[in-house]
Amino acid sequence: MEEQKAGAGLRILALIIGLLLLFGAAVMAIVVINPDDIPLCSEIEKALAAGECYDISETQNTISTILAVPAGILAAIAGLLGFYVAFTGRRGGLMMRLGGAAVALGVLTYVINTV
Repeated sequence: MEEQKAGAGLRILALIIGLLLLFGAAVMAIVVINPDDIPLCSEIEKALAAGECYDISETQNTISTILAVPAGILAAIAGLLGFYVAFTGRRGGLMMRLGGAAVALGVLTYVINTV
């Protein structure tokens, strides 16, 4: 059985969601990389030298990093799939499932970093 193609409105929505997911993938990559090299507050000398710190434990930092990697990968795949949906009108359900999983992992990463 052939999958029904999405209409113009759903294709535009898929493109917008795809762009947002690609932005989310970039944010998750930045969370993992920590480009400012901000230390944890438990590293007192480094925190004082930097003038700022992350007030989370080493375990929280490790778990959030482990969750941010697949969140970023799923968001990137779903974002690229959004372009595919926009051009072909197919695989919208797969894009939404992957995007939902990426958002769920991203939210979990955020919650772990703020608790």
